[in-house]
Amino acid sequence: MDNLKLRFSLFFLLIAQLTYSQLSNFILTVTKTNETCTANGTLNFSVSDTTPGSVIIYTIYRLPNTTTPISTQSTSNLSGLVAGVYRVIATQSIGNQNGTQQQDITINYSGVTLTYQLTSTNEICGNDGTITVNVNTGTAVNYEIIAGPMIRPLQTSNIFTGLTHGVYQIRVFDNCEEGVVQTYTLIQSNTNLIFTLVNPVFMSCTTVRIGANISTVIPNTNSPPGVIKYPLQVITTVFPPGGGASIVYNQTINSGNGFNQTITYYSQPYNYTFTITDGCGTVYNLNGTLQLAIPPSSYQVLPQGCTTKQVRFSNVSSVSLITAPSSYPNPLPQNFSSVTNNTVTVPNLLAGTYVFNAINICGVQQTYSITIIITPFAPPSTTVYNVNCFTGSLLIFDIQQLIMTSALASYGVAMPHDYTSIINSQKYTGFVNLPVGTYTFS
Repeated sequence: MDNLKLRFSLFFLLIAQLTYSQLSNFILTVTKTNETCTANGTLNFSVSDTTPGSVIIYTIYRLPNTTTPISTQSTSNLSGLVAGVYRVIATQSIGNQNGTQQQDITINYSGVTLTYQLTSTNEICGNDGTITVNVNTGTAVNYEIIAGPMIRPLQTSNIFTGLTHGVYQIRVFDNCEEGVVQTYTLIQSNTNLIFTLVNPVFMSCTTVRIGANISTVIPNTNSPPGVIKYPLQVITTVFPPGGGASIVYNQTINSGNGFNQTITYYSQPYNYTFTITDGCGTVYNLNGTLQLAIPPSSYQVLPQGCTTKQVRFSNVSSVSLITAPSSYPNPLPQNFSSVTNNTVTVPNLLAGTYVFNAINICGVQQTYSITIIITPFAPPSTTVYNVNCFTGSLLIFDIQQLIMTSALASYGVAMPHDYTSIINSQKYTGFVNLPVGTYTFS
């Protein structure tokens, strides 16, 4: 019986030793997930064709360090890794027998760094400034103001509104929950306005136009430019002469650098006021006085060609020609009804005396006797100088137009040739070193 037990024990020992000597040559597979956020890369390990009953231990190094592993583990994954080259060694063990397989793998960084620019609209009326986050790269998820005159908690909108001027710190979080901070200065625009009354203009016999120009305060080198905060609400109040109820006009100005208002005209002096309220609620007051006489009609005699002139009448509603020299070609009386901006122009008047009836803008007639004098122009004259056997120079005076109609063949210019463009303001021009010969001008 004891001999039987001894034989069995020896047989079992031989079987165990045979099993240990046949440890399999297993297969190691390593896969990765690249780093897209800080330290979020992963490695996953798997083995196949292992010996039944064996134990697998994974040892992971981040190259080039092959001395100190970053992890020794039996689990099949490792997370929290940054970009780099890793070596994974898998050790299969049974008893005092073991075998290894290794594989190198690279984790890349494939994330996109968050970068952005800040823009703004100035504070104008108070707590109405904005700051906008404009993302250049990466993915922004949340936004906050962490320091400054005003604080804003996390928000999903990239625009901060209702801000006062000052220095702010903006923090933007990306899809990796990493925050990027920038400092930004929000400025305040100057809304102070300067108003200048403009000269009144007659619009009709019963109305006159008044108004004002608007300008912003000129900034110094450290100040932002001034702005006009529209809309402007303008109330015009007219105080008739001698008392009586005031007349009020209202208008809204949405753009431009001025405004005007047409009001009732009075022949006696009277006062008016402008009350202007800008878009911020600031109120400005201007006072003015009107003392205007109805402008009489008037005229100017203006040149027109060499043998005629023209007469321009101003502040008129109509003009009639009553008498004219016998050379005048049209039947009389002749009415001129083409009125532009209270102005009438009568053209092509030859020398002589003309009588006009002009009606001013208030219906008052005025008679004008106008004598047209035509001063004859001096005929062109010439001066030849610096003449030698081969060339000579020429001056031509008292001309308005000059055309060379013939010249020497050697002159080299196609005929006729217009030289009007070289006549100077003194009505003369010159030719220097012309080849000797005959030249004809008209």
